[in-house]
Amino acid sequence: LADGLRLRGCEVRVVEAYRMHPAKAPGAELLAEVQRADAVLFTAPSLVDCFADLSISPPPCVVSIGPRTAQRVCDQGWQNAAVADPHSEDGLITALINSIEA
Repeated sequence: LADGLRLRGCEVRVVEAYRMHPAKAPGAELLAEVQRADAVLFTAPSLVDCFADLSISPPPCVVSIGPRTAQRVCDQGWQNAAVADPHSEDGLITALINSIEA
């Protein structure tokens, strides 16, 4: 993107807005709580990857904030119960409630 903008005469300064750092492995107690959960909400494909790194199955109700995140869920071999529409926090909560009530 930056190179394309420069080619069009723009002055570009690349700034790192955030950086992903791997979290330390959760303890056994936290993993046990996660395994008892009724639902999990994913707000980004990278969070799906982090969950997959735990090497545990997701709860029966998996809700994704949007299509890219939902695709990553499918890539892991899991099934989305719902995808938020609109792709926002409110949409995510509504999708969760509708999935649980179904």
